[in-house]
Amino acid sequence: MKRIFTLLSVCSLAFSTALAQFASAPAFPGAEGYGRFTTGGRGGAVYHVTSLDDNVQNPAEGTLRYFISKKNGPRIIVFDVAGTIELKGDLKINKGDISILGQTAPGDGICLKGYNLSIRSSNVIIRFIRCRLGSNGGDADAMSAAHHDEDIEKNVIIDHCSMSWCTDEVGSFYGNENFTLQWCILSESLKTNKYKEGKHGYAGIWGGKNASFHHNLLAHNDSRMIRFDHGYVSSFTGPVDYVNNVIYNWGSNSAYGGETNEGAEAKTFNIVNNYYKPGPSTASSAKTRILNPTTACDNCTGKDVPGKFYITGNVMEGSALVTNDNTCTAAIKMDSKSPITYQEWKSTCVSATKFISSDAAFNYNIISQHNANDAFSKVIEYAGASLSRDAVDVRVTDDAKNGTGKIMEDDKSELMVWPTLTGDKKVDTDNDGIPDDFEIKYGLNPYQADANGYDLDPKGYYTNIEVYANSLVENIIKEERANAEETFEEYYPELIGTTSQIYYYVSSEKSINTIDYMDGAKLSLTGNTAKFYGAASDITYDGTQYKSIKLSNGAQNTFYAPEGKTISSVKIVSCKHEGVGDRICFWYEVDGKEYGSGEIVDEKMVYTPFEGTATISEIAANKLCATPNVQTFAIDGKSSFTFTNAGEQLDFVLDVTYGEGESTGINDFDAPVVAKTQKTRKYFENGRLIIETANGTFTVSGARIR
Repeated sequence: MKRIFTLLSVCSLAFSTALAQFASAPAFPGAEGYGRFTTGGRGGAVYHVTSLDDNVQNPAEGTLRYFISKKNGPRIIVFDVAGTIELKGDLKINKGDISILGQTAPGDGICLKGYNLSIRSSNVIIRFIRCRLGSNGGDADAMSAAHHDEDIEKNVIIDHCSMSWCTDEVGSFYGNENFTLQWCILSESLKTNKYKEGKHGYAGIWGGKNASFHHNLLAHNDSRMIRFDHGYVSSFTGPVDYVNNVIYNWGSNSAYGGETNEGAEAKTFNIVNNYYKPGPSTASSAKTRILNPTTACDNCTGKDVPGKFYITGNVMEGSALVTNDNTCTAAIKMDSKSPITYQEWKSTCVSATKFISSDAAFNYNIISQHNANDAFSKVIEYAGASLSRDAVDVRVTDDAKNGTGKIMEDDKSELMVWPTLTGDKKVDTDNDGIPDDFEIKYGLNPYQADANGYDLDPKGYYTNIEVYANSLVENIIKEERANAEETFEEYYPELIGTTSQIYYYVSSEKSINTIDYMDGAKLSLTGNTAKFYGAASDITYDGTQYKSIKLSNGAQNTFYAPEGKTISSVKIVSCKHEGVGDRICFWYEVDGKEYGSGEIVDEKMVYTPFEGTATISEIAANKLCATPNVQTFAIDGKSSFTFTNAGEQLDFVLDVTYGEGESTGINDFDAPVVAKTQKTRKYFENGRLIIETANGTFTVSGARIR
């Protein structure tokens, strides 16, 4: 039965605690496990990686190492380039409060090559990055966050990353508090290499306090699939969640470890709903093995204490016996030197109930938990840097699905080829990390850096840059979380495109030459001396009061209809600008047709209509803005028209009529909801070009704009 925890309804005091914690905002929609509430670089500076170069001693600005090592404080790292960064040394994250958002890279994304990416600080978010080490980087993991008791880090989440080709473990993560590794691929450690004696192709060592490892693919590794951490490196006792992982083609051993030192509290592990699939390289003696619990350890001080395990719901492909009984003798391999028997281990070390954290913030189902069969399908489809899977991940996931492939013996393998990753930089005029096309579509100002605003999230959980970055992978997140047996309701800010809304910000009374439609079509108002001021008068038209545009005289302007639309006519609603007295202002030209001319007589502008165009004289009258002149001009199916005024300054609103059956679909503004810095807005409403100066954040078609 599917169980969903609703965080929006409080049923008890216990639930209210979870609700309060949820309101502090997850790392991103789909962040699960104990690292869920990591904030990373939220609210900090946005830095653009513009170069794939690397220099350990003198990193250049624009490189990944520069922003990781040389910048301080909260920071969000986005990528303007795609490709492989050939590291010249270990890349250590020694300064926390950082988000590295690989999904922002164009095209095929980012890969790190040659050396380890090491997390050595707290409050770190890493998403959609590949780390493919190779054999030249020394004895290291592709990515790690491995800490002993004297060096504890808190709040780390690693999401949708791909790791491979390592000389030690692919990825070791222990000694952390409030940690999540989710939806990652750890594959193809090098079984034989120059840094290790004998065979050493391992997946990783995992553990911690409040640590979650879920929906990961471990493939083509000889052993430590996974090695649960041990007391002589970290005294943290868990709980550790090992849930919904896919373990494929282990060699000599699958999972083992979990022991701690004599006299210490036993470590606790939940091994739940994982999918085990032996492959071509799996030893016949290990084909049905879920766990080899360590009960005798040469490295432990004194008599070691074995870990405690809750084991349920796991599937062993090819063995109905193990699938039906996860702790039967076929599933559990005791150490040959074990001081206790299998029965003693089962009676003292196997728990009938799940181990949970004592932290009230996590008193709900913090992982969207699938049954093991569904988890297999989900992980194969979505794990790793799956926004644009490279050839390595495609091959590895195909192997896991089809039962093919083998453990990589060494770096001589013909499969060890770094894929070519390419992509074109996105236009980001204000350099705030949010591309112009996204800002235009969702009502932000592409000329104003507003990464840390909350315009796109009415709940105020996620900043604009986070909403953008999260939106790039939202479909993946929603699909992979779907159909979980146990889950909780996730919050995704609803992005409503302003494709029907046309507006423009003006931060000061400056000359404006171009206004953009929010669907990317252009509305241009151009002219060498064209000026549009927010100080224009109110115009009453059709019973509604609008802030008009004040147009300088003598400037020809061009109105372009939205793409695919034609204009049948336009009403120009106009009045003389306040302060011009009894001087004359008029339309000199509309759509290329000249209507009259003006000249100064006795210090006053005198309007002289051209022959046959006397009706245009109405516009020359001293019309007040409360009762403006409304003049209709036929445009006859064109997609644009020009207009020019003469005489004195003129206030106006355009009311455009499109071809039969055509509609802009433009919606009205809702009332202002939040008072903020005064801004000037230009926009179209039902075809009318309007400018407003107003305080506040406004809701447009459900999307908030400032």
